[in-house]
Amino acid sequence: QKAAARQALGLSSDEKVAFFIGSNYAPNIEAGLFIVEELAREHPDCLFAIGGGVCGKLAQKLPKNVRSIGFLEEEDKVRWLHASDVAINPMFSGSGTNIKMFDFMSAALPVVTTPTGARGITSISTDGIYLAERAGVSALLGRVLNNPEALVAGGEENRRVVKERFSWEAISPALGETVRTTHLRKQGVALLSSTDQASAIRVAHLST
Repeated sequence: QKAAARQALGLSSDEKVAFFIGSNYAPNIEAGLFIVEELAREHPDCLFAIGGGVCGKLAQKLPKNVRSIGFLEEEDKVRWLHASDVAINPMFSGSGTNIKMFDFMSAALPVVTTPTGARGITSISTDGIYLAERAGVSALLGRVLNNPEALVAGGEENRRVVKERFSWEAISPALGETVRTTHLRKQGVALLSSTDQASAIRVAHLST
């Protein structure tokens, strides 16, 4: 899957790719600028792919290792998720649970984020979600990028967690069956139907 996705996107097989997506929303803009102004500079050998409405708030001239891909159709988003090595979610403000975290986890990506970015999911680092405050995000990302086991096993752990704790089936078996049979979770189907797993996962996206 990764090889096919990278070929379709024109990415080399050996480059490290970190993915972030966000809407045109102040906390996402703050995160996007942090990626462009700090992470990209400190990790020149990593390609930072940024998608979503947040791209409209980034500078027109970006570092060579930043790709602003703008609005993504579901198929394109899935392709970028499969092509990436790690997801980054450097959120420093905002409220509620970041829905994008479930996309990252469902795609079996390890995630480098902050306590704010992981709110509602975990308050400590896990085997697949790596937490740091702003000053420590760059160093943490470097460690994850250079740890092949973290890149693979961390993503697998995230997929297991999202299936066991955040799928509709886990929250409500009856509702999960309804979702499954009526295909109401279009996003989850698009993301997960292309995986090699035996069964699809419908992630419960809840907000308060």
